Amino acid sequence: MVNADSRLQRLAELTSGKITLLTCFYTYCVDPWGCPYAYWTLSGLCDRLIADPQLARLVRFVSVSFDPTNDTPEALRRYGARFMNDSRLEWRFLTAPSVGDLLPLLDGFGQDVQVERDANGRPTRTINHMLKMFLIDPDGMIREIYSLAYLQQPVMLNDMRTLALEERSTAVRTR
Repeated sequence: MVNADSRLQRLAELTSGKITLLTCFYTYCVDPWGCPYAYWTLSGLCDRLIADPQLARLVRFVSVSFDPTNDTPEALRRYGARFMNDSRLEWRFLTAPSVGDLLPLLDGFGQDVQVERDANGRPTRTINHMLKMFLIDPDGMIREIYSLAYLQQPVMLNDMRTLALEERSTAVRTR
């Protein structure tokens, strides 16, 4: 993957070691119940986490673009500027070097994506996908998948708190 600073970064490095909320998106999505809704949800969740600094230190957001052609590192920097520069919560924005590099990742997360076509069969910039967010524990295991029906900040926050309690419990047992 390529981060917003144009550096290569392994996704596995960002999906372990912390409670991670991973989502896929594209910056110019206009479906109000798609990527803009996910961004709004994550923004509000970010604010709630910042209000709980102890939990915020244990959490990372990772947003991966569906469109490496248009969502360049520069576009990701603009899109995520409000959050990438806030040291109170880690939020990483990634793209892939190419569509070919992205496809195995999407397949691995069961993320079906289709580029919409116009009346002449030419691809448009609209990408059809199911909105999903993945809650990943610090060991890299997916613990919850949120779809549009379950994309509720209080539920997601409580799930993160539960994972944090599990981590503390495990740390105490292993001492």
